[in-house]
Amino acid sequence: MVDLKTFLQKLLDTIEYPDDKEEFINKLLFAIYSESVSEVLNTLPQDKQALIKQQLESVSNFEALQQIASSNFEQKNFEDSLKRNSEKIFTNYIETI
Repeated sequence: MVDLKTFLQKLLDTIEYPDDKEEFINKLLFAIYSESVSEVLNTLPQDKQALIKQQLESVSNFEALQQIASSNFEQKNFEDSLKRNSEKIFTNYIETI
């Protein structure tokens, strides 16, 4: 899977995004990862969900979500979820602008 952060950086550079690119990228990635973590989390047994939810209580950035996902979810399942949620969030964003 293409590194989303790199892709977004190139996209924002290409369209000459005038505001803080890093802030935009971090907020967007946090939204994408949050959706994907939630989606995949709901497929796990209740006891595993409870443990991961405890880890998620102190998360405030996508890097932390990425770490939790990589240590708790099957990579293929999470990447599939990331792809779906990236497409959904990008589509919603483009429709609003």
